[in-house]
Amino acid sequence: MVFGRLVGWLMVLCGIVVLGRDLLAWFYKESDTPIVFGKLWYDLNPGSLQLLQPAIQRHIHPALWDWIVQPLLLFWAFPTLMVAGSLLILVCRPRRDRARRRWRPE
Repeated sequence: MVFGRLVGWLMVLCGIVVLGRDLLAWFYKESDTPIVFGKLWYDLNPGSLQLLQPAIQRHIHPALWDWIVQPLLLFWAFPTLMVAGSLLILVCRPRRDRARRRWRPE
């Protein structure tokens, strides 16, 4: 659970960095549109992105690529990272009932 929260916070931090990059590009008139998630991924590691499509289509389900992954790669990177990181933080948060049971004297 701690690892999931850490990865979630790193994704949120990366989302903030991408927002800063998009704002600087807009301010200096390099680009009017924010970077999409697929282009950001391709710029960072093109090999893994090129292997993702055949892996999903062959080993999981072909419709998953067409209906979920491909539209996700076309979203802006900032909200994609922020939403994914926030969901990961929310899912991996510690449960209050476990913490109470652990510290309750018997």
